[in-house]
Amino acid sequence: QILFKRLKQLQKTLDELDIEGIYELFLKQQSTLYEPTIEEWQLIMKEHEQRIKSPGALNLNMDDAQMRQRIYEFLMSTTLKDCSIIFTFQKSHFNDETRVSRDI
Repeated sequence: QILFKRLKQLQKTLDELDIEGIYELFLKQQSTLYEPTIEEWQLIMKEHEQRIKSPGALNLNMDDAQMRQRIYEFLMSTTLKDCSIIFTFQKSHFNDETRVSRDI
């Protein structure tokens, strides 16, 4: 339960701008984007946690570093959504006979 609550909270806060907002940032920043290292992902998440601790108005006048931060946050959110789908599809503990007998 704790894992799913944390996933839900991160998905919500990492995806503030939705796809339309992120796409605009991506178009401006695509030449500067690269695959972050594990250490850089950790810094991205630390920056995110700091930002959501002091919520304010959504800053639409972001500098380049802030735009990249939001793009990477969106990518993390998308990855976490994939994780939710993986965790959601679980094998049923009921066999077919049990399911049929319960329906009758």
